[in-house]
Order: sequence, then C-alpha cells, then structure tokens
Amino acid sequence: MLYALRKSLIAAGILTALAIPSVQAVTPDELFEVLQRVESLENEVRFLRGENEQLRYDMEDMNKTQRSTFIRIDDRMDELFRAINSRVSSSSVPALDAAPVSVTSSAVSVAPVAAKPVVAEKKVAPVAKPVVAKAAPAVVQQPVKLPVVAAAGRVPAQEQSAYDAAFAKVKTQPAVSIALFRDFLKTYPSSSLAANAQYWLGEVMYGSRNYQGAIDEFVAVLQSYQNSPKAPDAAIKLGFSFYEMKNWVYARRTFEDVIRNFPSTNAAVLAEARLDKMKSANLY
Repeated sequence: MLYALRKSLIAAGILTALAIPSVQAVTPDELFEVLQRVESLENEVRFLRGENEQLRYDMEDMNKTQRSTFIRIDDRMDELFRAINSRVSSSSVPALDAAPVSVTSSAVSVAPVAAKPVVAEKKVAPVAKPVVAKAAPAVVQQPVKLPVVAAAGRVPAQEQSAYDAAFAKVKTQPAVSIALFRDFLKTYPSSSLAANAQYWLGEVMYGSRNYQGAIDEFVAVLQSYQNSPKAPDAAIKLGFSFYEMKNWVYARRTFEDVIRNFPSTNAAVLAEARLDKMKSANLY
C-alpha cells in the first residue's frame, strides 16, 4: 500500500512537471522543486509507516498484558472456589452438630436445679410449692440475660467511631473512605467490624468502576471472613464485578457458587436473576 502511494506521488509529480511545458518551459529550478516535494512526501510516508508499526507493537503488548492479567485472575479464582467449597462443607457440619450439644448441655444443667425442689417437696410439703415457683423464673431468666450482655459492648466506642468516620465518606469522598477503611483494618484487625470494613472497600471500588480492585477486595472478604454475614454480599458483588468486566465464564461460575454456598439468601435470588439474564442474552 505504501509502495503504491509512493508510486502515485511520483507519478503525480512527473505529470505536474510534464504539464508545465504547456504554459511555459520547464526550468531546472522548477524540476528540482518538484523532486523536493516528492521527497518530502516520501519522508512523510516513512514517518507514518513508523508510527503505524509502533501502534501495532503497542497493541500487541497491551493484548499480552491483558491476557496475563486474566490468567492471574483465573488462577486466583480457581483457588478461591476450591477454598469456598471445602471450607463451607467443613464448617457447616460442626455448626449443625453444635446446636444439639448446646441444647442438651443446658438441659442437663437445668435438670439438677429442678430436682432439688422435688427433694425438698418430700420433706416439707407445704413449703415446696413456693420454692418451685420462685426457682422456675430464675432458671428461665439466666439464658435470656447472657446473650444481651454479650451483645452489648461488643464493639468498643473507639472502633465504632473509626468505622463510622470511614463509612461517612463512602459516597462523598470515596478515596478518603478507602484510606480510612484500610487504616481501620490495620488498627483493628480483630474487630467485629473488620469484615464490614473489608466489604465496603470492595463496594467503593465497584462504585468507582474499578472492577479489578473490587474483585481483589471481595475475594479478601471470602478468604478472611467467610463466616461473616457479609460473605454472601461479597460473593454476589464478586460475580457482578466479573459481569461488568465481561468475563462471562467467571461471572457464571461465581453466581452458581453463590446459589450453592449461600442458599435462601437475597444474594442467591440476585444470582439466579442475573444467570437468567445471561442465559437470555446467550452469554453462556
């Protein structure tokens, strides 16, 4: 193509030179000027060809970088999916076994308390009835008070204040919010609000359309806080992030894992709806 262009330019210059004698005789200076113009056009063509080769090289380099990035994402997601499936299956079994154990232990502890008034009732029949009536409410009140005390004061005021300060900047100053949430996680890594802080890092990234950053943060939630109430939300937003990046394979896999690992949740409902949308659009 460049050769043809060069050839046509030279031909145009020659035709111009040949056309000159119809008006006046061609002088050496005029012919030299025509040749200079042709040479100038040739230089421009060479320059454009060099730019074209540079652009092609840059495009190839960018494609290689993008491919390597997706390969790293694939490797990380494979590890994450294996971890989710193994941890959920292992953690769900003790959780189901733990409930009957706690109930039976509480029942055993209550049984001796109920037995003592029965013995007292045999010795002093009239006094036994009031004692049983007073003891019964005491046994019922103890389990009710303990959870309330445990829930109260779980988050110290200093931690809550730091978390609230970061959360307040989510919409107005996302960059500041990210910095504050990261500081919170460094300062209070064992806080009961750590899972929430990690989740909102992903949310801020997602809202800023930094989907790669959002994927990293949501994966961190599922890796470090899998038993947190924020785990289903992080999983569905992870799928949405893959969807926005048009990585249909991992979007589908993530939505399917949400339905399998977090059933009966709002995240599972959203995952089913997005899978239906993908199917109707022939994305898988």
